[in-house]
Amino acid sequence: MTPVTVALVNDYDIVLAGLATMLKPFRDRVVVVDRAVDRAPQTPVDVSLYDTYGEVDGQADRIRSLAMDPMTGRLVIFSFGASQSLVSAAVAAGAAGFVAKTVTAHQLVDALVAVAEGRRVVLTPSAHRHLAASLAWPGRGRQLSGRDSELLVLLREGCTNREIADRLYLSENTVKTHLRRLFTKLGVSNRTQAAMVATEDLSFRPRERR
Repeated sequence: MTPVTVALVNDYDIVLAGLATMLKPFRDRVVVVDRAVDRAPQTPVDVSLYDTYGEVDGQADRIRSLAMDPMTGRLVIFSFGASQSLVSAAVAAGAAGFVAKTVTAHQLVDALVAVAEGRRVVLTPSAHRHLAASLAWPGRGRQLSGRDSELLVLLREGCTNREIADRLYLSENTVKTHLRRLFTKLGVSNRTQAAMVATEDLSFRPRERR
């Protein structure tokens, strides 16, 4: 697979140097070809990652300008702020993706690849994570994570790996990795057997309305 070409955009070179270092181990999937300090990309790329540092508010004009520049490719916003209003403003201004800085390097790379493939990606911290210790989800009694539970439900629905990737904003390779781990946890060898677990496990059945 040809790596996705990426331009990094920010007003400070030290920020872009840090991003480039973070992405370097993944050069088989993404390769940084331009570090655009206080300017638009000068090399045509598949995706541009615009590090807004703290927030997006007040930067709509610059986002719009970058999104319309043919050198930019598809634009992804990378920001500490991740409220729904900021995401909506970025998308309205032309961004194809929005990634909060709480993600891992793997998740960031998955997002860049997904956007390059033409998908819209929004990765923000889920509010329920702060309450994870007090919440329950299907399969938790089997030591399944929330992500495992999501995968299992989608398998039961008959979704393909590509459909799962689209719904969960992941790459297909990441989905395959998650599924292998899920099969190991469940002690099964294929997706049909895994789907049967979700069918038979009472915790995966919809609750009856009273």
